[in-house]
Amino acid sequence: RAEMERVTAVTPTRLLNVQTYSLAMLAAGQTDQAIAEAQRGVDLDRRSGGAYRFLGTVSSLAGRSSAALQAFQQGVQLGDVNSRAGVVGA
Repeated sequence: RAEMERVTAVTPTRLLNVQTYSLAMLAAGQTDQAIAEAQRGVDLDRRSGGAYRFLGTVSSLAGRSSAALQAFQQGVQLGDVNSRAGVVGA
């Protein structure tokens, strides 16, 4: 977690780093911060269906089904075919 904090401080706009940090927060049981980081990834690129899919996945793993469904649906609208499975799962 500490290493990912340093990495995101150096490269705060790199989506992969933000998402990895989000997973580290989720693994540490810090679901609110994990979701906030996943949302930050969406904020970096609102046209990325994959970023919305990631937000949906983190939200789902955090037990927030409604938020997960909304994120997956946005991913589908942006053309991310992998988000379809998230919609079904949510």
